[in-house]
Amino acid sequence: MNGGMTKAAAHGAIAVLAGLLLSTASAQAADLGGNCCADLEERVAELEATTARKGNRRMSLTVSGQVSRSILYWNDGDDSGTYAGLDNHNQSTRFVFNGSAKISPNVTAGFEFMTEWSGGARTSQVDQTTPDIASATFGTPANGTDGTLNVRTANWWLEDKRLGRLTVGRLNVGGPVGTIDLGGISTAAHFSPGLVGGSFQVAPLTRLGSVVGPTYGGDRVEGIRYDSPNLGGFIVQGTWGEDDAGAPLCAMPGEFGGIRVAAGIGYEAQDSTPTQTIQLDTGARNMDNEWSASLALMHTASGLFLQGHYAESEFFNGEEAKFWLIQGGITKNWFGLGNTSLYGEYGNAEDYIKGGIAGQVPVLFPAASSEVDFYGVGVVQQIDAAAMELFLGWRRFETDISGCAGVLACGNGSSDLDLVHGGARIRF
Repeated sequence: MNGGMTKAAAHGAIAVLAGLLLSTASAQAADLGGNCCADLEERVAELEATTARKGNRRMSLTVSGQVSRSILYWNDGDDSGTYAGLDNHNQSTRFVFNGSAKISPNVTAGFEFMTEWSGGARTSQVDQTTPDIASATFGTPANGTDGTLNVRTANWWLEDKRLGRLTVGRLNVGGPVGTIDLGGISTAAHFSPGLVGGSFQVAPLTRLGSVVGPTYGGDRVEGIRYDSPNLGGFIVQGTWGEDDAGAPLCAMPGEFGGIRVAAGIGYEAQDSTPTQTIQLDTGARNMDNEWSASLALMHTASGLFLQGHYAESEFFNGEEAKFWLIQGGITKNWFGLGNTSLYGEYGNAEDYIKGGIAGQVPVLFPAASSEVDFYGVGVVQQIDAAAMELFLGWRRFETDISGCAGVLACGNGSSDLDLVHGGARIRF
């Protein structure tokens, strides 16, 4: 009997012990869960406080952009220097807000707001005297600056799959087209050579950007633009805006027999006077109209490419200027990181000095003559895993200016300028 009592007592003790263990474990689990949830809720609150929100649930929102910084070495035959950390104006640092919403299966509405980092240490604004923004008078460096944010585009659009897209606001004009870049080399070798080194002096009172040609296809205005749908391989675009500026463009992308082909032709005219503040092209010359045509070819199997464009400009004084550029090379993914593009280029700009400088009377400049030959080589390495590209390029500018007699901001002379430009661009 005592044995039975002992066995029963033992069973009871085991049951009590098991209950205590289960109770303790449950309490610990409850405490752990409570602490965990409290930490999680606190973290969620922090994220909500720092997260950009859309104004409504109907319009999708995409934030994108790029950071593009570089190092520039220059040598003008008399002096040389190296500037580090510049904003690469070939593909400038910027961020973009894009939104869209479907109105019907065929109709979509949307917007674009693009802001660019401008001013400060920029490849188009440094010169022999300063690694920051140059002043209007050569030899007098401007004060250092942290730069500014400028609005590149701010517009809304409506698109019908059958009829095309209508865009209203601040927008890219289109019009004269620059080199179509199938080779993927524009970060190092942009078709507008003044974007790197344009403020360097190449003759007395004359900067490179005044004689090397404008930024074809780079104009932005407040206006209206129409983009057609694909019309049998062709895309037609037309812009009308500030003070009757007009810019039609026709482009043709496609592939034929293993050859990628991209071509475009465009024209831009402005019904205004040289005293108005609105000027054609970002170089702010006294330009009345301009046109250009571009052709790019790539053999898809080998990666060999050839691309370039030809352009003409007419100034308010009736004088004309011409520009052409040819680039060729090979682009292929040899190392598994992304495409490696090797290239060479040659270009020429003739008589852009005849247009003078915005704000001056262009009739003073017809007697002047200018010619710039430029050539270069380089490499661009894509790193697909980081949406990044590394680049290194060399360009040599050989400038000759004559006929400047008693004209402000125009000087005779011949000079050579070598630029070595390297850096990286990361997209997000």
